[in-house]
Amino acid sequence: MSLAALLALACYAIMHQFDGALRTKALAISTVVTVAGDQVRVGFTDRFLHGFDDKDPRDYFQLWRSDGSTLERSESLGHGELVHQVGPFEAPRYFLCRLPNGRPGRAIGFRFRPQAAARRPAGRPRAGGGIRS
Repeated sequence: MSLAALLALACYAIMHQFDGALRTKALAISTVVTVAGDQVRVGFTDRFLHGFDDKDPRDYFQLWRSDGSTLERSESLGHGELVHQVGPFEAPRYFLCRLPNGRPGRAIGFRFRPQAAARRPAGRPRAGGGIRS
């Protein structure tokens, strides 16, 4: 096997591993998007996650409604916009892009349907914890 082939194989393996981590982060964010009636709520904040910190952010997210308007965005994004390219949930779109901090980056985009908000009986306190904005 030639050196070029080994290098290509190593690059593919690294990109595949990076895409897996990217998908895991995106799926985690998508699972906290809920809908109740005509209200969509994002129960996520990026304040406590490494990579989204204000000093030197490396991670960003932006969620769009089906009409293309922004639903939610990470604080690390500031006034910037991410490239809006999506694929189906089963086959997300991975692509190279320029990040708001000017660095080259990689992104994932997929369409998903928010989960229905859990109903709880009236008068019963909400159990559990989590990150809330």
